Amino acid sequence: MGIIVSLISFALCVFFYVRMIRREVPTPLTTGRAVIPVVVGLAAPSLSTFLMVGFGLLFNALGTPPHALSPSLLYKSLITAFFTAGFTEEFIKLLLLLLLVRFLKPKNVYEYILFCAGLGVGFTLLEELMYGGGNPVVALARLPAFGLHVVFGVLMGSYWGLAAYNKRQGLGKVGLYRFLGLCLPVLWHTVFDAATSNNVFIDAESDDTKMVGFIFGVAVVILSVALQFVVLSRLKKQSAEYSAMPLA
Repeated sequence: MGIIVSLISFALCVFFYVRMIRREVPTPLTTGRAVIPVVVGLAAPSLSTFLMVGFGLLFNALGTPPHALSPSLLYKSLITAFFTAGFTEEFIKLLLLLLLVRFLKPKNVYEYILFCAGLGVGFTLLEELMYGGGNPVVALARLPAFGLHVVFGVLMGSYWGLAAYNKRQGLGKVGLYRFLGLCLPVLWHTVFDAATSNNVFIDAESDDTKMVGFIFGVAVVILSVALQFVVLSRLKKQSAEYSAMPLA
C-alpha cells in the first residue's frame, strides 16, 4: 500500500511536469530532453546523503554539533533540518541543475525552470519510496505535499534562469537572483522539515510542548500545501513570458 501511495505522488508530479512542458511556446521541450532531468534527479537523494554524512563527520571532528549550541527546540529543529535536508538537498539539486544546463543548454528561461522541476520529479520518486514505500501511514501523510520538490525546483530554476538571462542581456541583479534561487528553496525546505520529520517538539516530555510542536507542524504543512499550488498556478501564467526570454 505504501508503495502504491508513493507512486501516486510521483504520478501527480509527472502530471504537472507534463503540463508545464506543454506550455512552452512556440516549441515544447522534447521528450528526451524532458526525461533526462528526471533520471538525473534520481541520483540527488543519494548525493545529498553523502553531503549530510560529510557534515556529520565535520561536526564530530569539531566536537559539538550545531543543534547542541542552544536549548531552543525551534533552533534545534531548524538547524537539524537545514543540515539534513534544507541545504544539503537543495545544494545538490543546484549542482545537478548547473550540470544539466552545461550539457543540455536550455534555449530560454522556461527550459531552465523545466530542467530544475524535472530534477524535483526524479527526487520525489526515490524519496517517496525511501520514506513512504514501506509504511502506508507515512506515505499517506506525505501525499498532500507531493509537489514540494517540484516547486522547490521551479523557484530555483526561475531565479537562476533569470540570472542567466540578465547576464546574457547585460542587465543587473544576477547575483541577487542566484542568491534567491538557492536561499528561497533552502529556507522553505528547512522550515517544512523542521515542522515535520525534524520536529523535536514532539519528543519533549511536556504535553504542552508536544502540542506546540503539533500545531507548528500542521500550520507549516497546510501553508506549504497551499503555496505549492500558488507557485504552480503563477508559473502557468508566466510560461509564455519565460519562454520569450532567450538564452541561446
